[in-house]
Amino acid sequence: MTGVSSAFDTYWLDMNEYPQQLQDMWQAPANAQKWNGPYMEQLPVDPWDQPYQYQAPGRHNPDKYDLW
Repeated sequence: MTGVSSAFDTYWLDMNEYPQQLQDMWQAPANAQKWNGPYMEQLPVDPWDQPYQYQAPGRHNPDKYDLW
């Protein structure tokens, strides 16, 4: 997950916020004046072959995001 965290941090450096939804990492959102992606091709599935869930700002990490 280190590579995933780095991709989210790079997005934040470019956009000054974390993505509103996961697909913003590989597809420019409508307000993307400073978007310099794609930041990742697609998010891999978790070890149980399920898609990850994402929330920004996070409930557990209100200054960042939650990824579970």
